[in-house]
Amino acid sequence: MQKVLDALTELIDRIRKILGAKETQLTPEQTEGFRDLQGKAEEMARLLGDALKATEQHAVNEKNTATEGGVRKSIMEIVGDSGKNYGTGVYLDSTLLENLTEAERR
Repeated sequence: MQKVLDALTELIDRIRKILGAKETQLTPEQTEGFRDLQGKAEEMARLLGDALKATEQHAVNEKNTATEGGVRKSIMEIVGDSGKNYGTGVYLDSTLLENLTEAERR
């Protein structure tokens, strides 16, 4: 996907050069067509860039998450029920404490 994004960026740069060159003789229709193409290419590049960022973030999340013996561990921000942020820590998603009362869990 990065190669496609690079190609779109190059296309956008070339369109800008064509539209900005004084020696280029374009009809109004050609100018409008290039501007339309530029807008569409810029939107495609933005969407593709967003998709790449999301893919990278997903890969980081997967790297920070491990499963071992049915216990899922994630490195993440720990926020209590009251909204207090306890900072970054290891979150255990497990059923180990499922049958304990609140007093037993503390």
